[in-house]
Amino acid sequence: MDSLTIRKLKLTCSIGVYDWEKEVPQDIFADIELPLDISKSVKSDQLEDTLDYTRLVEIVKSVAAAQHYNLVETLVEKIAQAVLQEFDLEKVKVCIDKPAAIPEAESTVICIERSA
Repeated sequence: MDSLTIRKLKLTCSIGVYDWEKEVPQDIFADIELPLDISKSVKSDQLEDTLDYTRLVEIVKSVAAAQHYNLVETLVEKIAQAVLQEFDLEKVKVCIDKPAAIPEAESTVICIERSA
């Protein structure tokens, strides 16, 4: 099976449980991995025969900007569900990196895999 992976997609959103996090947008980063059969698009070389990356990014950004999220876990689940709902996919893997979550760490990442 082929796959599409988008790494370190920068999202600016309102996320966190602390008062300051509810007032100051933060940059987080998303990795999205999708199993994808590219055999048809390889032959046709046409956008309509593959997944539209631009639309995928629009969906992810839209979910991130839709509301304040207390937990990264909630945001990662909502992104996974939105992607599965929009595209005809068997599954999706979504990881969110919130660099500011643990100041002593380079990054803090939550990953989930969901099936349709």
